Amino acid sequence: MIFGIKARSMEELNNILKEINNKFWKFIKEQHITTIINAHHYYRDYLIEKKGTTERKIEWGGSNNKIELDERDIVILDMLSKNSRINSVEISSKLKISPDTVIQRIKKLERLEVIEHYMIWPDVNKLKGIYYKVLINLHNFNNEKENKLYNYCLQNPNIVYLVNCLGDWQLEIDIEVESIQEFRKLIRDFLSNFSEIVSDYTALNIYEEYKFKLFEKEIFSNL
Repeated sequence: MIFGIKARSMEELNNILKEINNKFWKFIKEQHITTIINAHHYYRDYLIEKKGTTERKIEWGGSNNKIELDERDIVILDMLSKNSRINSVEISSKLKISPDTVIQRIKKLERLEVIEHYMIWPDVNKLKGIYYKVLINLHNFNNEKENKLYNYCLQNPNIVYLVNCLGDWQLEIDIEVESIQEFRKLIRDFLSNFSEIVSDYTALNIYEEYKFKLFEKEIFSNL
């Protein structure tokens, strides 16, 4: 099982992990914790049999300026995170403000890059068949090799997600393919290109995803 935790500090993260372990210790034999440094989403060009281009990349994480959000901004972001196609009239009825005001607030959040993109998160197993997450340990890594690896992932239409991590492994890539044979071919090609920097890897078959959401209003509740 893989799950993500949003926390404002190491102390808060530690308290959440303590609560989980206290409740479910009977079911946990081993656990690994990594911190996401930054992440790259790639459009699913393989669905239309299109090769990757530089326009595929969507980045998040890293070093960003802190932006102050008021209660209305948080409600707007929460509603958009649940349904990015929701219209301004529906949001305005919730907030008791005009649709034009909602639109202006959304445009402001886009200018500030609080809102970067709108996208769907499909059930991959109903699209092409098989979804893998590969956890990769790296060594002998430098900026030149890092750029080469990123460009490889960017150009491969079956790689849809790349995460830089701090922890037991340093890189995660999500791969969506039609068959095990296609996955093995992709991994062999990846390893042949990056044998100098990949010290080890673990491939996980993700057969069910319960939830994926990039915004949680609850994190602001105690600010």
